[in-house]
Amino acid sequence: VKGLGFAENNTRCPLYNNTYQTTYVDVVIRAVNDNQEPVNLTASQLNSIQLVDYDTGARLAKGYSWYISASKRSPDDLFDLYPASLPAEQSAPSQDDQSIRIWIKTNSTVNVQVAARLMLGGVTYHTHSKAGKVGGETDSGKSNSSATIVPHPQNYTIPAGEFEYTRSDYKSGDSYDID
Repeated sequence: VKGLGFAENNTRCPLYNNTYQTTYVDVVIRAVNDNQEPVNLTASQLNSIQLVDYDTGARLAKGYSWYISASKRSPDDLFDLYPASLPAEQSAPSQDDQSIRIWIKTNSTVNVQVAARLMLGGVTYHTHSKAGKVGGETDSGKSNSSATIVPHPQNYTIPAGEFEYTRSDYKSGDSYDID
């Protein structure tokens, strides 16, 4: 799990808790078969990856929502990343890796450390194994890699001069105001 694309474990990913602004994590996977040879997961398998709470492995708390997409969906694309959160320069995953981007938004005021979980063929693979080496080295489908989502309350104001107000009165055929 790479917060804002950074390779460091447990990167802080700030955002406003207004349910409009998003931040993201990249989940990088190197799938191997029983002979330890790299294999590619299908798009459907990659899209079944879930974000979970790093401490519990449970679904994210109420107030957090997320979706998998290479880019922000509309209308989320109207909002920039949180000021002072510069994403890492993007580098392509290594030849044997696959990567997906998960966009997150919230109305929560509580930080949450997130991990990833993938369930395939009755086996669960996850990144919230605290016994593993920090940073994502995998052992039997378990690794230790996370990012922390840091919601901030609104700390900005938009002055009235930034808006233009107009009013239009419309009349119906019976001479009464319809607005």
